[in-house]
Amino acid sequence: MKKISLVLILFCIVNLSVLPAFARKKMIPEAKPITYKGIRFQPHFYTDAGVIEAFDVDTNKRVWEKKVFEVKVNPHEEWDNQWIVITALQITDDGQLQVADGKGRHYKITIPPNILKA
Repeated sequence: MKKISLVLILFCIVNLSVLPAFARKKMIPEAKPITYKGIRFQPHFYTDAGVIEAFDVDTNKRVWEKKVFEVKVNPHEEWDNQWIVITALQITDDGQLQVADGKGRHYKITIPPNILKA
């Protein structure tokens, strides 16, 4: 009986000590799509490489794609803990696309004028 109790106690200690490891990474919200001059700009949702896509709002066809930053993944660490997501998109006063990432960095991207609608 003592042996079963000891095993049960050790099992509980091990399981409870692992729980904080799962809670370590805080979730960073991804940017919401924005629309500017008939084009919807959004992060590429199936990549961790900091890619922006632009879609024609009328046809929903992709008209442009731009890699803003690259994420170097260490194969010896959990890959999902290394993701850096795009957290904010906005259009600046001079018509550029400003992108913010999960590390607090900001990028200004010149939007190709030929994809914009009047």
